[in-house]
Amino acid sequence: MNLLFSNALLQIPIEQYLDGNFFGNTLRQYLIFFGILGASIILGRILYFVFKIYVRRLTRKTKSDVDDILVDKIEEPIVAFVIILGFYMAYEQLNLSEYYYGLFSRITKNMFTIVFAWFLIRFLDALARNYARPAGPSAEGLRTHVISLSRLITKYSLIALTSIIVISNFGYNVTSLIASLGIGGLAVALAAQEILKNILGGFVIMFDQPFRIGEWVVVNDTEGVVQEIGLRSTRIKTFRGEFITIPNHYITESMICNFNKYTDTRETITLVLDRNTSIEKLEQAKSIITDALEHTERVVPRSFELKFVGYNDLGIELFIGYNIEIETPAQKRKIRDQAFTQIKKNFDAENILVAVPVRVLDFRGVKQITLDKDSQDS
Repeated sequence: MNLLFSNALLQIPIEQYLDGNFFGNTLRQYLIFFGILGASIILGRILYFVFKIYVRRLTRKTKSDVDDILVDKIEEPIVAFVIILGFYMAYEQLNLSEYYYGLFSRITKNMFTIVFAWFLIRFLDALARNYARPAGPSAEGLRTHVISLSRLITKYSLIALTSIIVISNFGYNVTSLIASLGIGGLAVALAAQEILKNILGGFVIMFDQPFRIGEWVVVNDTEGVVQEIGLRSTRIKTFRGEFITIPNHYITESMICNFNKYTDTRETITLVLDRNTSIEKLEQAKSIITDALEHTERVVPRSFELKFVGYNDLGIELFIGYNIEIETPAQKRKIRDQAFTQIKKNFDAENILVAVPVRVLDFRGVKQITLDKDSQDS
């Protein structure tokens, strides 16, 4: 009997098997469904290996790093995208009820959204890391903080946005949720107003770059060398050895003098000679000053300006101007010491007098008061 049943089954045409109805769909439809889904998985794996081997080889030949990052971060998401697309094409071959068709459509739409957000987060995060890598030590501290914060903000903002879209696709009302997030964000912003001002100031310093670590600056009345540029504040070491921490928003609102932005700076001094100095001695004094500056290290050649500018209460005013190449105030003092020591020696040798203020105390006419012993005891 079993043999007769088996023979009867074999005599049934294959088309009749394929057209048999199971849960509202034929066997043929189920086979097409799984065939399309399997083909999409195979195609996704093929694309993965094509990107991994051949496309990467092409992008390595370009000078830009962006295409390398793009290919590296799109490999896995593109496999997922092809499989989801295959799933969409596969269930379109089935006869589904309105409920299940809507459910599958929402799932597919949300999966596309999640995969796109996944790729975007991976790509932007890798791009930020690549941007941070070439930063030298002068900007390392601030740039590391800023880029780390930017990566976190971008990542969680995209995650929050994707979550809202997914919830909305499932038919839930997200208006109240967005309003709650907006009110909560406003409350946090008001509570952390000073912190946010300093963080924004850190962004301004990073992009505007008024100074770098190791440079000699003056921020209003604070002069020193920049030691650290943080996300909230900047630390300056004064030439007295003090560490001054300045909030970043205060720096963006202040006048900044950066001595390292220029190859040299201008030094001006007014020297007052004795009022009785003759014109010959004045010209000789100019020659001595010029010669001393020409033989002083770090004084820029042919940058001198010596002018007889007038008289004051002490004597003859002689204006001296010259450019110097300096990196620290100590070098500035050393240049002055070398130049004016030589000027002093030559002035003394030529009997050229420099006017100095003199105070004379005249005690004539002042009565001397002598106290007797009893008065002193009282």
